[in-house]
Amino acid sequence: MPKNNGNEKNIWVLLDYHKAGLTTASIELLGIGKEIAQKASEKLIAVIMGYNLQSMVIEASFYGADEI
Repeated sequence: MPKNNGNEKNIWVLLDYHKAGLTTASIELLGIGKEIAQKASEKLIAVIMGYNLQSMVIEASFYGADEI
């Protein structure tokens, strides 16, 4: 769980996936979220729920998530 000292307003995105990886919409959200987070000098936090998602975590990090 990301730590928040009360001064951060991190940008959070909820990701969706299928067997082949993150959906196109999720990848687009990561890109837009990263732009917003950079402008606000905040972190981009990606949320993905499920089981055995190591490859999705790597993919989310590749597309700009600071924390997953």
